[in-house]
Amino acid sequence: MSNSSTFFVFVTTGNCAIIFLIFLTILGDLAVYAAFFLNRSLRTRTNVFFLSLVTSDILLALLIMPLEIVRLSNYPYWPFGPTVCNVFNSGFVSLGSASICNLCATGIDRYLAISRPLRYCREISNTIVASIAFIWLFAFISGFVSYFIWSRSRPLICADLSAPLTYSVLLLLFDLLAPFVICLFVYAKIFRISRQQARRINSTCRWIGREHHYASQAKKSAKTLSILVGLFALAYLPFLIFHAIDGAFNEQLPNRFYFGGVVKWLVFANSSFNWAVYGFLNKEYRKALLKICGALWCKRRHRITDQDDNVAAYTIS
Repeated sequence: MSNSSTFFVFVTTGNCAIIFLIFLTILGDLAVYAAFFLNRSLRTRTNVFFLSLVTSDILLALLIMPLEIVRLSNYPYWPFGPTVCNVFNSGFVSLGSASICNLCATGIDRYLAISRPLRYCREISNTIVASIAFIWLFAFISGFVSYFIWSRSRPLICADLSAPLTYSVLLLLFDLLAPFVICLFVYAKIFRISRQQARRINSTCRWIGREHHYASQAKKSAKTLSILVGLFALAYLPFLIFHAIDGAFNEQLPNRFYFGGVVKWLVFANSSFNWAVYGFLNKEYRKALLKICGALWCKRRHRITDQDDNVAAYTIS
């Protein structure tokens, strides 16, 4: 296969995959929004962080993925100028930072709920607005800084997302790697504490059934969030490794266009499936989402039945 045909197949495949991921993200995240606002039981502090995570995912689908289709379709040319190119790349960094920071905040929230339940109920649970504001402020600052990094170091052509090693290492370290390491540390602590609590409850508590159920629910919640973090690692670690190496080689890696596209698509796919992973592993969310799907299906069946009845009545008349 020639280089031109390989390029055409790669771009066509990438565009089709991104279009599919855009629709999947929008439909899934809207279902999550509907489940959250229609079910009072889902309006917990942890689920607010998850809603913030979903918000970063849907913004990625609405603002960044369509521009990636434009970039692929016109590569190596860019029709919108260097300013939009830098906004596009810095927006990608900003929303990626928001995703990992939301996962990190969710882990810290679960750790405080398990390790300090009385203080959590009395004090910490009232800081949700400040926590969300801090996460998005940090994400905005990350994107703002990266904008000036690219505006100083990049040519006018909007090529692959990358930067010189002196910039890229600090950017990847503070925006993605440091929050990810905090996530790993916090979830390890959550599992250790939940096992200790379950062991203590089984040996000393008179009301074993109720307390064991609470410990079991906390452990299941931690497992669900750990799966989200694990999928985040599978999606973002190739991205981190590739761009660190690419920066070290002064953006001269062979086939960097193809490798850069694949690692970016992994990030897009991770954002597109976050709602499904959390929604269907969380029992309450799963029930709410299935209820919404059932209601939409019944409404569609009723509409089809009404149309058939109208056609039959018109034919008889």
